[in-house]
Amino acid sequence: MRKVSIVLFALVAAVSWGCKKEKIRPIRIETTVLPDAAECTPYSCTVTATGGKPANYQWSATGLPSGLDIEPSTGEISGTPASGTAGSHTVTVTVTDGKRTAQKDFTLLVYAQLQITATLPDGYEGQTAYSAVLTATGGTGSYTWSLRSGTLPSGLSWDAATATISGDIAAGTAGDYPLQFEVTDGVQTVVANLTLTVHAELQITTTVLPDGCEGQTGYSATLTAAGGTGSYSWSIASGSLPPLLNFDSSGLISGDIASTASSGSPYNFTVEVTDGQQKVQANLSITVYAQLQITTTSLPSGYEGQGGYSAAIVASGGNSANYAWSMSGTLPSGLSWDAATATISGDIAAGTAGDYPLRFEVTDGMQTVVANLTLTVHAEMQITTTSLPDGYDGETGYSATLTATGGAGSYSWNIASGNLPPNLILDSSTGVISGDIASNASANSPYNFTVEVTDGQQTAQANLSITVWEELQITTTSLPDGYDGQTGYSATLTATGGTGSYSWSIASGNLPPNLILDSSTGVISGDIASTASSSSPYNFTVEVTDGQQTAQANLSITVWQQLQITTTSLDDATEGFAYSYTVTASGGNSSSYNWSVSGQPSWLSIDAATGELSGTPPTGSAGTCAFTVEVTDGVQTVSKQFDLAVNTPAPPKADFEANPIYGTAPLDVSFTDKSTGAVTQWEWDFDNDGKVDSTQQNPTWTYSTAGWYTVTLEVTGPRGTDTCVKKMYVLVAKNLYYVDGANGDDGNGGTGWGDAFATIGKALSVADDYDLVLVADATYNETDLNFNGKKIYLKGVDHNTKGAQPVIDCQQAGRAFYFGSGETEDSVIDNFTIKNGKEDGNAYPDTAGGAILIDVGCPTLANCTFNSNYALEGGAIYCDGGSHPKIQGCVFTQNSAYTGGAIFVSNSAVDISECTFQSNSVSIDGGAVFCKASNATINNCTFTDNKADSGGGLRCEQGSVVNMSECVFTQNKATAGDGGGVSSLGTCTLTLQSCDFDSNRADAKGGAVIIDSSGTAKLTDCTFTSNHAGHRGGAVTGWTYSNVTVIGGTFKDNTAQGRGGAIGCLTHTTFEITNCSFDGNISYGGGGAVYCTESSDLTMTDCSFTSNKANTGGGGALRSYQSDVSATDCTFQQNDVAGSGGGAMLCDGGNLTLERCQVVDNRTDREGGALYCVDVVLTLKHSTFTSNRCGQKGGAVFCYQGSCQVQSCEFSDNQANTPGGAFYLKDLTNGTVASC
Repeated sequence: MRKVSIVLFALVAAVSWGCKKEKIRPIRIETTVLPDAAECTPYSCTVTATGGKPANYQWSATGLPSGLDIEPSTGEISGTPASGTAGSHTVTVTVTDGKRTAQKDFTLLVYAQLQITATLPDGYEGQTAYSAVLTATGGTGSYTWSLRSGTLPSGLSWDAATATISGDIAAGTAGDYPLQFEVTDGVQTVVANLTLTVHAELQITTTVLPDGCEGQTGYSATLTAAGGTGSYSWSIASGSLPPLLNFDSSGLISGDIASTASSGSPYNFTVEVTDGQQKVQANLSITVYAQLQITTTSLPSGYEGQGGYSAAIVASGGNSANYAWSMSGTLPSGLSWDAATATISGDIAAGTAGDYPLRFEVTDGMQTVVANLTLTVHAEMQITTTSLPDGYDGETGYSATLTATGGAGSYSWNIASGNLPPNLILDSSTGVISGDIASNASANSPYNFTVEVTDGQQTAQANLSITVWEELQITTTSLPDGYDGQTGYSATLTATGGTGSYSWSIASGNLPPNLILDSSTGVISGDIASTASSSSPYNFTVEVTDGQQTAQANLSITVWQQLQITTTSLDDATEGFAYSYTVTASGGNSSSYNWSVSGQPSWLSIDAATGELSGTPPTGSAGTCAFTVEVTDGVQTVSKQFDLAVNTPAPPKADFEANPIYGTAPLDVSFTDKSTGAVTQWEWDFDNDGKVDSTQQNPTWTYSTAGWYTVTLEVTGPRGTDTCVKKMYVLVAKNLYYVDGANGDDGNGGTGWGDAFATIGKALSVADDYDLVLVADATYNETDLNFNGKKIYLKGVDHNTKGAQPVIDCQQAGRAFYFGSGETEDSVIDNFTIKNGKEDGNAYPDTAGGAILIDVGCPTLANCTFNSNYALEGGAIYCDGGSHPKIQGCVFTQNSAYTGGAIFVSNSAVDISECTFQSNSVSIDGGAVFCKASNATINNCTFTDNKADSGGGLRCEQGSVVNMSECVFTQNKATAGDGGGVSSLGTCTLTLQSCDFDSNRADAKGGAVIIDSSGTAKLTDCTFTSNHAGHRGGAVTGWTYSNVTVIGGTFKDNTAQGRGGAIGCLTHTTFEITNCSFDGNISYGGGGAVYCTESSDLTMTDCSFTSNKANTGGGGALRSYQSDVSATDCTFQQNDVAGSGGGAMLCDGGNLTLERCQVVDNRTDREGGALYCVDVVLTLKHSTFTSNRCGQKGGAVFCYQGSCQVQSCEFSDNQANTPGGAFYLKDLTNGTVASC
């Protein structure tokens, strides 16, 4: 560090000694300039000042570069300027002595750090015009250079003025030359140690490259060089490498040589290498050889004892000049290996037969390959075939192969002597004897010959023979049929030809179940399964073999069903009428049926082919004759005995059908007789004029005049005459009109479907008497349609959709039809659905007939469906004003009203037939039909699930007369009153004929029927099953001065929550029950079957009471109170009571008379196993009491008070747990027992 000292000289003024004060001058900085500085170089400079009190000086400075600071007491600026502070800095220096201050600005120049930046480029021996210039940075920029130490390579010199090393580098100077250079700028001095490297001359040292081979993988060779910088970059200057080899700039040659590269070998090319300063080249070459391979693929075989055996192993590819062979493995004795010639040679010793695996290896120094070969030494050759299969005449495809061992295995065969059977040949190459043997070859059998075989080295012979048999044939062509369940079936298969020793089998298919084939005898036998016919016929192939030949034949066994006569009975014959009846059979072979009859009457014969019995029984032959019919199919024979009833002629029953039954005149109608019984005469009246129009059985009639026609058929036979009348059966229309709501237009003429009207109202307005209006299936929203008194036939047809009805949907806007003009039965509505009609106005007629109102008229309604219609009276139909409609074949569902859910008849008459009433309902009475002061005839109708307070199905009042026949009432309900099925109130007359009541319910009385308030009813041949009453009379109730007659009725499983499980006879009612049965009825208050009370009269004749039960209240079959009861010819059996007396009957007051009755096995846990009577006039005549039981007194009869008259009765095996096993009598006013 260079120090600069600035000396300040203070001038001290002379002061008078002791008389003057010292004068202090102002401070002044005397330093004028700061010396330059350099980065990272130590710096020091002291600033000086004068004046003031120097001893008190305090220095400070601002603007100093980083790294410099000023000493406060001395004013020295010192330190080392930091790197990056180069530049001009304004520095303000301040000095103070505490009172006085001086300040001065300086410019301080800081130079960058002086550095030698040069490096010396390498050189190489012999390089000319080498030049390297040294450079520096920083400092003042005015540099002075010097080479402080080191020796330059020979041929180079140093120029300090230009800082340059230059010249031509001499040979032999390779090496590193360390040199030290110094540079100064007068402020800084720096030194740099540098090395000048001189490289040796660059040379390629690789002179040869390894050879390759075709397809070689992973070939690799690296080029080398010497001299230069040692950092080399290689390239191919000219020529090319073998295909698929790559050349890397690092000098690496690598890759997989192409499989055909040898074709372009050798590959000559020039390589070049450079180190960035020098560049040299060298010519090189790669030779590619073909792949080395051993081309010998097999060794010639030898044989034991062979002399002069020789086999050379050959290779190709690679460098053949360098081939070196080796072998491993064991050679047959007598052979040796020569590696130089790659040859096996010598004489093969005996006993060396076998395979000798040998491994051969060859290498050319670059490639090595191996081949595994086998040397086979064959044994001595011999023919091993000792015999040949027999053949047969005409055999096709005979084949037998001769075999040999030893030798080379490649044989050639021939016949040395003798002959083969005709048409057979020997294949010399395969040793196969084959061909189709001549059809007569067996004549010269056997055929003896000598065969010879050679493999080209050895020869062998053998003597052989072929025997030819006659051809084997199955001679069976068919088998007998069998039948289901047949026992002992047997059939024998037969064959000819062959050796005669046969073995049989089923080649394909199946025998009938349970049959088996005996393989040794050919017999098919067994018991055929009972269902075998279901899979018949059984087709199968049988096969027979004799060990040499096999023959097959396709056979079949048909198994028939068991033959049986299926006719179980014969139609009756009638005296004087030709009789014909065909007896039928099933099973067996129907095409072979043969019929016969024995024991028959002389007038009866049978057709043997058809089984038809025929003949005419003479007058007086009535009765039953027995005879036997037999049928056979040749395999089975069955017979059956029949009884043929010969009747006197049955009464005729007339019936008929016709087609068509409507159309325009002239209308041809064909009539078909459907009558039954014995008919000998037919008389037809087609126009109801009372005259016979035809006596044919099935006539045709032409109608020419418009109108409705009633047709009558009267048939006559030996037993009388019967007549069938069908009213309004044929309509001959004047005109025919068409209505199609889907496609029509009221602007049309209505003369055809293409000209159809759109509305029914339009058609009714134009149609007249005896016109036919056909209405297509569609929906018609029309109301108040009116016939206006005209005799029109309105017929719905399925024109648009098969099976569909036209629908009149009133949309609750009114009713569909109104009849008020005296229409007759000739006004007809047929085959419509009428729904959603509604009449709920305040006054008639707006309250009646939701679908149809018949005010004054007698129309005919046929085959219509009424659904969801409503009115206050008559949800579907209302009749008044003396009307008398006919309703037939109609369905009423879900109609509703206040009264009369489907039909309300007031002061009129109605005929209803073949109709269905289902799920109709009312608020008050008559869920389906309501009759008020009217007559109703109802035939063959069904009432199901209709509901009302009373009369769930039907209600009649005010003297109505209702006749019902063959009707069915099911699940109808009286929800708050009486008569779940039918309710008759007041002086009505009710007749029920052959009606069925099942599962009807009444909350009060009469689960099925009630006759109330002086009504009259007659129920004939009716059935009551599972009906229920919430109070009395589970099936039928007569109440309050009514008169009821029940004939031929069946009452089963009916129940009453109160009394009378089947019948309630209440309050001054007269009940007559004849020929009825009561079974399984139950009451929960007394009278399991019948309850009779309050001065009523009950008469029962020819009735049976079985298994009825009263759970409380007594009287398992009957209970009466203050009434008169009589039973004649009745049976009471197994009736039961729980908790009260009278297993069969309990009577409290009144009269009880039993005559000719059977009272058997009735039970109670209280008194009176059969009868319990209190204060009763009891009369028992000619009756039997057997096996009745009670838990207390009176095993048969318990009688308390009243009187008892018993005459000619029988009591046996009755029991009581306390006194009175048969009778218990107490406090009687009168009692007589006679002839018991």
